[in-house]
Amino acid sequence: YQRRVHGGGSHYNIVGPTGSLSGLLNDYANRMGTPYLSVISFFSGIIILLIWVFKLSRYFLLIPTGVVEGFTLGVAAIIAVNQMNSALGLTNIPVQDSFMSNTLESLYHIPETNLTTISFFLFHFIALILLIKRWPSIPWSIFIAWEGVAIGLLSNLGMIPIHLITLKDRYGSIPVAINIHVKLEKNMISESLIPSAFGCSFIAVIESLISARIADRMTRTHHNQEREILGLGLANVASGLVGGIPCTAALARTALNVKSGATSRISAIICSMCILILGTAAAPLFQYLPMPTIAALLVTVALRMVETEKFIHLYHYDRTGFLVCLVSAGVCIIVDTVAGLLVLQLVMFHLRILIFADHTSRGYSDALIRSTRSVAKRLQVDKLAKKLEKKQYIMQIKERSNRMRSLRKLSINPESASLFTSLDLINSSHKDNKEVDIDDNERTYSTAGDLVLPSTPFQTSKVSYTKSPDGGDYKFPDDYHQDDEEQVTIEKDMNECTSNNQLLVYRISGQLNFMNAKNHLEKVRVLADPEIVETKYVCIALRHLYYIDFDGVDALHQFIDIFTSFGKTVFISGAIHGNVKKMLKNHDFYRERVTKGHVFENYKFAMEYCSQITEQSHHDWTINMHIHGD
Repeated sequence: YQRRVHGGGSHYNIVGPTGSLSGLLNDYANRMGTPYLSVISFFSGIIILLIWVFKLSRYFLLIPTGVVEGFTLGVAAIIAVNQMNSALGLTNIPVQDSFMSNTLESLYHIPETNLTTISFFLFHFIALILLIKRWPSIPWSIFIAWEGVAIGLLSNLGMIPIHLITLKDRYGSIPVAINIHVKLEKNMISESLIPSAFGCSFIAVIESLISARIADRMTRTHHNQEREILGLGLANVASGLVGGIPCTAALARTALNVKSGATSRISAIICSMCILILGTAAAPLFQYLPMPTIAALLVTVALRMVETEKFIHLYHYDRTGFLVCLVSAGVCIIVDTVAGLLVLQLVMFHLRILIFADHTSRGYSDALIRSTRSVAKRLQVDKLAKKLEKKQYIMQIKERSNRMRSLRKLSINPESASLFTSLDLINSSHKDNKEVDIDDNERTYSTAGDLVLPSTPFQTSKVSYTKSPDGGDYKFPDDYHQDDEEQVTIEKDMNECTSNNQLLVYRISGQLNFMNAKNHLEKVRVLADPEIVETKYVCIALRHLYYIDFDGVDALHQFIDIFTSFGKTVFISGAIHGNVKKMLKNHDFYRERVTKGHVFENYKFAMEYCSQITEQSHHDWTINMHIHGD
């Protein structure tokens, strides 16, 4: 059944019949008959070759590292737990439909554990671990396997006083004949054949690519994905032609191949030759391999498939990836390896879309202040926006506090101030000696010359509490002064962005589209406010913008309108990428900038242009002063 094409992409993949295909093949054999399996293998190979021709393989593995690590952990757990019956010497255990059901059935029969078998398993398992750790370059699995064959043969002949379950006891005698006769009939081509071939080819491609990726991770190498698909397709076609069943890369065998010290594709060819020898000449001996020895070999492989440092790294530096890893392993164990992988691939695909949308909607950009002295200052727009909001809020509270003190000096109840349409009405009426009548609860208040208000007693609180923009509580005492420390700090930060600077550069990176246009607009409104930046010139730099849609173009037009509404001159630079240049050149606002000479290849040219304008303006002012004298 094993076919390995030399043109395969991975140096380590071992291709053959696997457990992931066994469920499908068993169902197909029961429904259509065993001869159909070779036909399914042939057509699966054809479909895989079509995948190679149209280069569709890159869409099969859009899977993050967390899912791959979780899939590896899940497969390793399945391989190890499946050896429970062989390691414990449990026999005549009913076979269930799922992995979890078989595991529960084995746990139910644990009291029937054979001490000789479990001791034999532990001896070989511990010995294999210690030998690999001490001499990792030696393929100890081969020596352990043949040592087990020798003990199993002696046990079967009754030459040693122990009884071990062997491959022959579990599966019967291994046939040594090779039958490559394939009988094809017209009735084998049925409606269910193509869907069956599609299912097998899909699973074969996914498992082969994942196996190659895991081997790359274990060896720090990189496989050729397209050549791997080509080799897999040819292998399935050849298997079908000689009466074989569909094949794919085997994770456990590939991991064992890597851990045994393989360095090239020759290891896969040697593996195929060894299987041929073991299936023919050595089959009478190899059938005496004890099941606990096989369990020790496979549990060792499962343990070595899992790299603990990867999980530690994910836990410390990527908790989301670590959680995805655990979920992936759980789904593969509880549901099914391939079905779980397909579900996780679908979930991660939608999750990646949401993450991409979230990152794109943030609108990546930065803002710089450039002066004629080539001094640059990077602005933190979000921080400045919060400071501006806080400053405006404090000014409102300060104005309110001043009004309250004015009312208090006039013995006016602050609560009664709401009887007037505004405090300005009180002040203007008092200043201009105007008469104002306001009826409230059948009480009339009038002002003529001096302000006359009711002298009803009232109480005022010395401190008022108000919610701040960030959700906290502000305290504003009645004697709130203009030179408050917080106010001075905010104004100082503002002045750092507005003193002696000439050009504001707003650089947009990535995309400008319907998802992030609103975010950019909010930033532009902050930067356009004179409270933040007092520069006269603004340059919108687009060199790092590689995509823009119609919503992005409309947003760019709004950027210009916002800046110009505050009296700023707007330049555009770096619109060189194909999509960006093509979209902008058809809009009037961009052509207008081009006509005015306000479009530059680089924002540094815009800075030089600003410098020339400033020098010319200063020169004109000097001439004007000289002519008129002052």
